[in-house]
Amino acid sequence: MSVVRPNILFIMSDQHRADAAGPAAIGFETPALNALAAEGVLYSNCYTNSPQCISARAALHYGLYPHQSGVASNQSGPYEDTKRDSWVQRLSRAGYHTSVFGKTHLTRAGGDLIAAEGKMKALGFDVVEEEYGPRQSQFTRSHMTKMWVQLGLLQSYRDDISARDDDPACVRPSPLGLENYYDTYVGRRAHKFLENYDDPRPFFCWLSFPGPHEPYDTPEPYASMYSPAAMPPAIPRPARIGGAPCILHDLIWRRCPENPELNPDKIAKLRANYAGGVRLIDDQIANIVELLKRQGRYENTIILFTSDHGEMNGDWGLLRKKVFLDASARVPLIVKPAKQNRANTVDRHCDALIELMDVGPTLLQLSGADDAAALGGRSFAAIVEGSTERHREIVRSQYDRDRMILSAEWKLVLNKDGAPSLLFDRLNDPSEQRNLVGEVDPQACFESIDYEALSA
Repeated sequence: MSVVRPNILFIMSDQHRADAAGPAAIGFETPALNALAAEGVLYSNCYTNSPQCISARAALHYGLYPHQSGVASNQSGPYEDTKRDSWVQRLSRAGYHTSVFGKTHLTRAGGDLIAAEGKMKALGFDVVEEEYGPRQSQFTRSHMTKMWVQLGLLQSYRDDISARDDDPACVRPSPLGLENYYDTYVGRRAHKFLENYDDPRPFFCWLSFPGPHEPYDTPEPYASMYSPAAMPPAIPRPARIGGAPCILHDLIWRRCPENPELNPDKIAKLRANYAGGVRLIDDQIANIVELLKRQGRYENTIILFTSDHGEMNGDWGLLRKKVFLDASARVPLIVKPAKQNRANTVDRHCDALIELMDVGPTLLQLSGADDAAALGGRSFAAIVEGSTERHREIVRSQYDRDRMILSAEWKLVLNKDGAPSLLFDRLNDPSEQRNLVGEVDPQACFESIDYEALSA
């Protein structure tokens, strides 16, 4: 008797805070994601392997830490190696039809994503419709930007993005409008593909939204959906930071896009716009879930939702990412398993430590396609299936030459010289307001781990 493998819908959004998804979200409404969490597991301690787009996505795809791949920031470029095995290639070899719609950052595509589709197919994808994020799209040829040209929208989009350079916290709806907005477009394209899918093979469909990544340009009616006055206040920047200088210190010491002039009113407005962008994406997910249910495919489809990194959104007076504070480094993770994996998995919350690169091996194991033994990352399929609540002792993340090591109790950031920059008591200081470097010995916090090796 042949085994019927489950379909896989892998959903990513870009720059999506962990506290902006699921039933515990404050100031955000994500009914579609809440419904998925109610039929699966919501994870509260998933961390990116790098708090920036390209380096995080390289780690996700190949199971390599930034120091292993050489992709430690956006500036170091995408990791493109068709000879190295990835979990998507393994799914393809196991008989899955593989597709991707949206942002991947996996190839050196330059300004022409259509011409680069062959590179993506060499990485394991059968169907490719790739789009870049908001800022890059203004200079990139893709199926979406070709549509913008035909509709006469590209130049107004470029003008709008350019005008925002003087004010990174500028909030106003995109000139694209809702119908032609990038998250709507990507959701619509994936929906059409799945609506017409008739291949006998199980599908792996990667739906990768470019938002809610800044700029704060969520279109109407979502732009006005949430009141700035109803947004939770930002976590303040402590008067004293201390510790050896790291990237966080560098951003705070100078004016830059990550550290613009902000005030509470501005933060509230951009947070309300961001909340609208999150809801827009959630509604796109709801449309696809409804389609799968109508088709009778929902029960036999694994749905996993996550992001590449978070967004500061005014916490510590900062925007964007690059730092290891939770708003930037912690990501949402929700897994709705297929019916055969759901015996002990209904409406569960799990606080096990997980790394973003663990997603691929988990999907391989849940699908029965591969045991993922030779891949980087560690499968947490046993948690999904309900047989354990533990996974990693520590998680690691890197940006440029700074490193983060995190346990259930402690978060430690080492700078490029291996000197302690930040040390937070995660249990007693969840808002990360008191840096304990100089007060507590970091080595004692991680005494069961080779601290010297981590510092090297």
